[in-house]
Amino acid sequence: MNKGCFPRHRHRPFSACSLLALGVALAISSAARAAHAQSASDSGGQSHEKRAQVAYALQDWPSAIREFEAAFQDEQKPDFLWGLAQAQRLSGDCKAAINTYKSYRRSEISAEQSAAADSRIQHCEEDLQQKATQAAATPKPQLASPPPSAAVPSTGSTKTLAERPEPPRPFYADAFGDVLLLTGVAAAGAGTYFLLAANSAMQNARNASYTSYDSDTRHASREQLVGVTTLAGGGLFVACGVLRFLTLGDSSSGPGTALTLTPLGFDLRGRF
Repeated sequence: MNKGCFPRHRHRPFSACSLLALGVALAISSAARAAHAQSASDSGGQSHEKRAQVAYALQDWPSAIREFEAAFQDEQKPDFLWGLAQAQRLSGDCKAAINTYKSYRRSEISAEQSAAADSRIQHCEEDLQQKATQAAATPKPQLASPPPSAAVPSTGSTKTLAERPEPPRPFYADAFGDVLLLTGVAAAGAGTYFLLAANSAMQNARNASYTSYDSDTRHASREQLVGVTTLAGGGLFVACGVLRFLTLGDSSSGPGTALTLTPLGFDLRGRF
C-alpha cells in the first residue's frame, strides 16, 4: 500500500515547484519588458531633444522644427517651445513663430523670458509688415499686347490711307509741258538752220552771174521766210511750255510749280 502511494507523493512536490518556477519566470519577463519600455521611452525623449539641438546648431531648420515638436509631445517643457519658435522664425515662417512664441509666453516662465518672447513677436510682426508693403509696391506683370501688324485695319483707317495726298511732283514731270518745250526747241533749231542757210544763199547770189542772180535770190528769200516762220513758231512753243510749267499749280497730282500774280508783281512757287 505504501508502494502504491509513493508515486503520488513524489508527483505533488514536482508540480508545485514547476508552477512556482513558471510564475517567477513570467514575473521576471514582465518586469524586463516594462523596464525596457520605460528605458525606450526615456531614451526616445532624450533622442528628440538631442536631435533638435544638433539640427539647430547645423541650421537645419526643418529637422529642428520636426524634432522640437516631437520632443514637446513627449515632455511639455517650455524650452522646447522656445527652440521651436526660434527655428520657425529663422526658417522664415514668422506666422507660425508668432503663435509658438505666444504659447511659450503662456507657459511657466520668468519675466525676462516673457520679455524676450514679446521682443521676438514684435520683430516677426515688423518683418511681416515689411514683406506686405514690398509685395504691394511691386508692379504686377502685364500681358504683352499683340503687335500692331496683327490688328486688322478698319474701314475708316483704310479710307484715311486712301485719301492721303501724294507728294508733289516736279514741274518737268508734266508730259504736255515737256512736249511743248521740246517742240519749241526743235522748231527754233530748225528756224535757225534755215536762217543760216538763207544768209549763205544770199551771199552766193551776190557773187553769182546775172542770169542766176534772180533764182538764187528767190531761193534765199524762201529759206529766210521758212527760217523766220519756224523760229517764231519754235519760240511760241517754248513760251507755251514755260507758261504751262508756271501755271499748273502746286497740287498733289500735278507738277509742283505755280505762278501767282500779286499787286506788287508775281510770285513763283513750287518744286523744281
